[in-house]
Amino acid sequence: MTDERRQHPRQAMGMAVRFKVDSIDQFVDSFAEDISVGGLQLRTSRPLEKGDKLYVEFRMGEAKPVIASFVHVRWCAQDTVDIDYWNVGVEFEDLDESSADFIRHALDYHEERRRYRRVPTKYRVVIRTGSLKEFAESYATDISAGGMKLKLDSRLSEDDTVVVDFRVDDQTLFAATSHIRWCKPIGNAFEAGVEFDELDDTAHNFIHSLIKDSSGN
Repeated sequence: MTDERRQHPRQAMGMAVRFKVDSIDQFVDSFAEDISVGGLQLRTSRPLEKGDKLYVEFRMGEAKPVIASFVHVRWCAQDTVDIDYWNVGVEFEDLDESSADFIRHALDYHEERRRYRRVPTKYRVVIRTGSLKEFAESYATDISAGGMKLKLDSRLSEDDTVVVDFRVDDQTLFAATSHIRWCKPIGNAFEAGVEFDELDDTAHNFIHSLIKDSSGN
């Protein structure tokens, strides 16, 4: 990796991104694996060429402004696990200072959120979406006091408000109003990052016990 690519520290932050190639009007949906004020790493089902010029649009959270910029492709590599997808590094060309400042502040906030220790787990989770009347089955692959990562069969929309029911033997251990922070395809399934809006004492105590058990203390 060159010094130029290391100029701006990147931070993992999953989020939806759409882009279009300079010569084509139609947008393509993709996903950002990480971001810095210098650029993005995209995950897309469409291979791109080094030097391609793209126009990208994305938001970094619920009700946040759309950030838009022209970018150029620095590299593109087929995913070694899921060969139907490509990882693409792009560099911003005309990001304005207000957008750059917003990215810096969002990354600072994200880093603060990540202070919560995450532990691996595999519990059944039922997600209530769409005015809380639609249900989706999934399971949690990790959890912290700030949120959890889910694996599920259907896509969820970024920034959707959902209620997650954390269950064992069909009994709800706790339910928490949450937001979908990101959702990306993984093979024939999807992974989603969920941020808790609030937790009651039962939820806090249960998650604390998981973290304590995982540390052996």
